[in-house]
Parts: sequence; structure tokens; C-alpha cells
Amino acid sequence: MPQNLNLPSADHFRTHPDSVARRLSDDALKLASERIEAASRRTFGQDKGTDDASTLVLRESAQSLACPLDPSWRRWDMFGPSYRQIPAEATRRCTSSRRLRPLLHLGLVALDWEAAPDDARVVPMTSAESGDVEWRYEEGSPHHVHAETTIGGVLVHIDMVGATKFGPGRSFKEFRIVVAGRLAGRGGSCGCSLGVGGSDLPAVARLGRGTAITVDAHGQRPVVEVWGV
Repeated sequence: MPQNLNLPSADHFRTHPDSVARRLSDDALKLASERIEAASRRTFGQDKGTDDASTLVLRESAQSLACPLDPSWRRWDMFGPSYRQIPAEATRRCTSSRRLRPLLHLGLVALDWEAAPDDARVVPMTSAESGDVEWRYEEGSPHHVHAETTIGGVLVHIDMVGATKFGPGRSFKEFRIVVAGRLAGRGGSCGCSLGVGGSDLPAVARLGRGTAITVDAHGQRPVVEVWGV
């Protein structure tokens, strides 16, 4: 049975001095004015600009990954059914993972992300499915991309899902980490035009006795890191 969780904070991974996610966030703040100036130059045709490092590039794939995420995710919302609900049996694993302490940064994980078969670009949301009016969902929403890798002989599957809806305007982003076929970590963020929202990123999952994986967000792009714990 699913339940809403108030999971322990995982900010100690973000604040670790070797955190790539933290450095990207700090750099984004420092470079804000430079990016505004660069955008202005591009607007008026004075330069061609460069690729945005925060943009997610999806792999073209003829066959999508098998995905453990329940299809009901497409109706998740920040007001309910909540994107923060997880199966009760995963509570212990997710809570335990977030209480781990990062001792050593073991590296950044580069992954090939692809759109899942139930991404709205493949299967648009309908009133019949959502039980709501069609205009509630932004075009291309809800969205779902995922990736897989093997770390230390353990299969890791990561899902990034989210949606932008209207009436009132709101959006959420959620990461799920499945390790060896079991949900082992989650973390997400949300915001609303009414001024409410929040974040419990990064998502954290234990990989083995002495390792863990975190997933955070830099713009559209997930930042995946492995830690000694």
C-alpha cells in the first residue's frame, strides 16, 4: 500500500565539497548575469551561442528500456495523487539510504537517457485517463525519461518523471532509483504559481555495503554521482 513520506533530508550529499551537483548550482548562480548577456547577443544575432550544459540530450533508441515504474505515475501531481508516494515496503530502504554519510566522491556517472514509451510525446494525456480537462496538462506533459547502468555488478535503473499543469500553474520533477529490481531511492521538487513548493533532492540509493548513488538536477539534466559511504 502506498504512503506519503517525509523522508530524512539528504542535503549532506549536496553540501559535500566534492559534489558536482553543488558546483553546477553554484556556477549557475555566478554565471547568471553572463548568461543573460549571452542570450541578448544571440537574440540580436551577434553570436551563435553554445550548447546549454543544463539541457538533456536524449538517445535515439529503436527499443526502449524495460521500466519498473507503475503507469499510474502519469497522474501524479504536487496536490495529489502525490509524486512523493512510494510503496510501504520501500520506506525502510529509502530512509536508510538518505541517512548514509558521504565519505568519498567516487565519480560522476555519464548515462544515455531515452524517452520512455509512456512519455506524453509518445502517448499524449487524455481526459479519459486523467479524469480532468485536456487543457490541464502542458503540451508534452507528463514527461518520462530513463536510463540504466551497471555499477559494481549491480543493475541500476533511474527514472525522471514530471509534469506541468494549469489551474493553478504548477510543476513537479521526481527521480526514482531502482537497484537490482527494487525501489531504493527517490527525491523530487515542485513549485506552484500560488507560491508553494519545495524539494527533497537529491535522490539517494544504497548500492552496496560501502557505496551509494545520488541523482540531482541541473536544469533539465540529471546529475548522477557515486559515493563511498
